[in-house]
Amino acid sequence: MVVFLPEKTREREFLYPPGGYKEAAETTLTLIRLKQTGAQERGASPEDAIDIADPNLFNQYFRMLYDLTGAALLDPDLDDALQRRSFVDVAKHYRVIDRQSINVLVPYAEEIALFETLKGRLESDGRLTRQWVLDSRPLTVSLYRPKIDDPVWNLLDPAPLGRAEKAEDWFVYLNPKDYDPLLGLKPPNEVDPWNI
Repeated sequence: MVVFLPEKTREREFLYPPGGYKEAAETTLTLIRLKQTGAQERGASPEDAIDIADPNLFNQYFRMLYDLTGAALLDPDLDDALQRRSFVDVAKHYRVIDRQSINVLVPYAEEIALFETLKGRLESDGRLTRQWVLDSRPLTVSLYRPKIDDPVWNLLDPAPLGRAEKAEDWFVYLNPKDYDPLLGLKPPNEVDPWNI
């Protein structure tokens, strides 16, 4: 089993991204050491101490992780979403890495007919659907969520969710001139909303 760890600084501290990555990696390493020590005490090989297909291993891991971080107590909205099995709400309330990204349907010139079809389906259906998300993947890019005053917001049309609600993480890019087939999406630094 391999546990991926970020590079170390000179002070021997790992360069973890923000969020729970550090706790998750350290919990994994602790569990591996516990399992290997237990195997050695029983006279078994430490290499055979972990069965990645064993569901009990995952139960033990998450118990250790949540006991360590108190994650179950941190966000009552997350706990409620988990109990209701509302995975849309779970995604809203749970982030391993805090920096959010958004999904943007881009007008790639070689697939402009598909872009227009997908854009039209959003308008006619009036809501984002699972099938639309699947169909849009070839023309979807992820962007870090822009700052609230970023002019790129003028070029992002939020996908409808139905009942006059708009998605916060799915958008249609409005200016086909800003998508370069080699360099990808290149929004301008300033946007004139009258020229869209």
